[in-house]
Amino acid sequence: MSTESPLSTARRFAEANVATLSTDLLAWHKQTTLPEGCLFHTLAELCRVTSGDTDDEYQQAETLVVHAALEQATYVDALFSALAKYAARGLSPTLTETELAEIDDLVGKRPLPPAVDVAAVQGRLGALISTIKEALQDERAEQC
Repeated sequence: MSTESPLSTARRFAEANVATLSTDLLAWHKQTTLPEGCLFHTLAELCRVTSGDTDDEYQQAETLVVHAALEQATYVDALFSALAKYAARGLSPTLTETELAEIDDLVGKRPLPPAVDVAAVQGRLGALISTIKEALQDERAEQC
């Protein structure tokens, strides 16, 4: 018999499956329904024991997923920052193949920075250059 509390079991389940549960949660928010058999239902069932009469097990499951996702995001950012500091100093930590695969997986989940619309930037720079050229030509014309 397990000595772990039902809340701890649910929390560990959320941490172990945070990527899939986050996807389920986002789908739930967009579609307002959860597909049958998705992992989020399993987490909600684990939360049923800990939710009181006033609490909804799905809301408690949502809270656990959000918390696990925030913790993972913090961990990934800290890991990325630490590795960047090592690399900046020319150091290379020794990691096993499994650790490298886990890091690749975590770093791959980092959100990408917003894309830059190069054409729009070039257009704005072109317009700025044209304005500067016109201003310089006007200034030269006034001096003559």
